[in-house]
Amino acid sequence: MQNDDWPTRSWKTTPPEAMDSTVLAQIDRYVEDAFPTLLSLLIVRHGSLFYEHYYQGCHAGDSINVKSVTKSIVSALVGIALDKRYLTSLDQQLAEFFPQDFPVDSDPRKQEITLKHLLTLRSGLSWAEHSAESLPALFSSPNWVQHALSLPLLHDPGKVFAYSTLDAHLLSAVLSKVSGMSTLEFANRHLFGPLGNKATVWASDPQEYQIGGNVPVYVIDDIASWIKRQ
Repeated sequence: MQNDDWPTRSWKTTPPEAMDSTVLAQIDRYVEDAFPTLLSLLIVRHGSLFYEHYYQGCHAGDSINVKSVTKSIVSALVGIALDKRYLTSLDQQLAEFFPQDFPVDSDPRKQEITLKHLLTLRSGLSWAEHSAESLPALFSSPNWVQHALSLPLLHDPGKVFAYSTLDAHLLSAVLSKVSGMSTLEFANRHLFGPLGNKATVWASDPQEYQIGGNVPVYVIDDIASWIKRQ
């Protein structure tokens, strides 16, 4: 379905008065009580932006650490890569892209890890997101892909869900490998750019693969502030 209002060079805006004033008056108090760490709130109704507010000292043009939203961004980029034929199928195996990074004595089941397993966080690789070991060991490794593939395989790929920055990072590495550009460049060209947006800083591993999991994408131009400049 085509929406004629967006994406375009701007969103339509509606004065806040178009909404029940008693509801609007309660928003900031509700945010303070229920979402004390919220940084911004933009409300779009019937295709028009009618409420925009920032909290915790933030402003429209600030760079924000979006944490695990990065996983969703990477997932969207995988879909774009499929559409543009950089990838042929979610059933492609990780071994197709990084055959040299599998240990010689590796569990042969690791060869069965597919893009779909990584997208659904079901690689089976040993990972505990909130432990004191998994993330620090990954971040201190000189080669994150090799580190990932050296981990024990606890479950057959596709069988058990485990929330995993590791799986998401492997997807980012695949995107860079197949596109011949960084995940940052790929995202700006095919996702952020068409939205009238851009990312300027995205942390990367020692091989310069952008971090696919819970380390930030910094987007400096949010859509609302971009609209104001048009």
